[in-house]
Amino acid sequence: MMHHTHHSYLEHHWDTNLAAVTSIWDRAFGTLYIPEKDEYTPWGLGPASQGEYRSFWQNVSGPFRDWSAMIKRKASSSAGLHE
Repeated sequence: MMHHTHHSYLEHHWDTNLAAVTSIWDRAFGTLYIPEKDEYTPWGLGPASQGEYRSFWQNVSGPFRDWSAMIKRKASSSAGLHE
């Protein structure tokens, strides 16, 4: 089972192995990642993000804060294209 790989904080594991039971969907949609034998797969937040999610309220509000920042970045980058 390779599903656990998408829980890794290593960027090359992001958006991979999303199917929980069978890899047929990952194969079909190009998201299959086959780890090397004994490849290190660290789960959770990366070391750079751990300080941002220490309290209960940081865990509740953090995803919304991150989502808002992502939308603002996207809007500012597309605004630069239209000037």
